[in-house]
Amino acid sequence: AFARGDYPAFFGHAARILTAPRLYLECERLLQDRGGEGTIYKLLAELPARGFLSTNFDSILKRHFNDQGRAILEFLNTPDEISEVDFQENSAIVKIHGAFSAPEYLVLTEEQYRSVIHGPQFLHLRKFLSGQKASRRMLFIGYSVSDRDFQLLLEETAEQLRRKVPMYAIVPDANLYDQDEKLRKYNLRLVTYTTSKR
Repeated sequence: AFARGDYPAFFGHAARILTAPRLYLECERLLQDRGGEGTIYKLLAELPARGFLSTNFDSILKRHFNDQGRAILEFLNTPDEISEVDFQENSAIVKIHGAFSAPEYLVLTEEQYRSVIHGPQFLHLRKFLSGQKASRRMLFIGYSVSDRDFQLLLEETAEQLRRKVPMYAIVPDANLYDQDEKLRKYNLRLVTYTTSKR
């Protein structure tokens, strides 16, 4: 699963072998903030945006905002925290995959991804994301065209409405077919770049 890039399947398998709590502890240890400065994080912290939806489990983006003297709140994907998010009132980062401190709302394994898509436990998150997509100008960064989260967000958008306000995504290695399809189906404009893998 890991070799073919199916990370949710890989982490599901690892959770069955190691147990979920042990896997979460190991992931948390490996993903801890080492305090370095990241060029992309610094650029994101300079954007004149008020809302950020992150799939990262760490708080490195928040630290970069604070390092630049910008106040920003950080929310997990729990019902209580999602209900407090107001991008009009405060700049905020919403960690849509949760954090290791709240394992019951973590999104890491294939089973957890299915729960986000279909389960009642994440209905609050689906409603929140739908509301944001309906009314906000959105820029997706850090996804590939085939990323599971990215596909989920786009499919939900297509089911609910044809956006009049275009969305944008900076993605690696998108071909002309990908660019045309995303624009036609989702009003999503792809800004692409070539990686060294190609």
